[in-house]
Amino acid sequence: MSMSIEPVGAVTGVLEQASTKTPEMGQLADKFNRLMAHDPQAADFNRPTRNDHASVASQMLGQEDKMLNQTLKSIQDFGVKAPGMSLQEMTAKHIELVYQMTSAQMQFNSGAHVAQSLKSGLSTLMKNS
Repeated sequence: MSMSIEPVGAVTGVLEQASTKTPEMGQLADKFNRLMAHDPQAADFNRPTRNDHASVASQMLGQEDKMLNQTLKSIQDFGVKAPGMSLQEMTAKHIELVYQMTSAQMQFNSGAHVAQSLKSGLSTLMKNS
């Protein structure tokens, strides 16, 4: 049993309707521009010349980067020193490195969760505005 699907005719006026500015959208844009005009710090917070104000996200990423770089350095050092270590020293260092990697991974996952929560919160805020 075969069923045929009728072709859909051309939709006229959709692009014209989508490109016209509705009064509600104009009011929202005006409100946004007024709010941004009253808080100049928010308007230029992320400009390269304003690096004296680190955001929470940039601080978190900086700490994450430091932790990861330290872990990678520890792994490289272990590779260099391993041939001269005893079995007990190698086991202890291995456990320490696993702990460091696990901590770095947990911090990364926590940061990703915080970033996702912030994104969801901002999205909700924008929808409710």
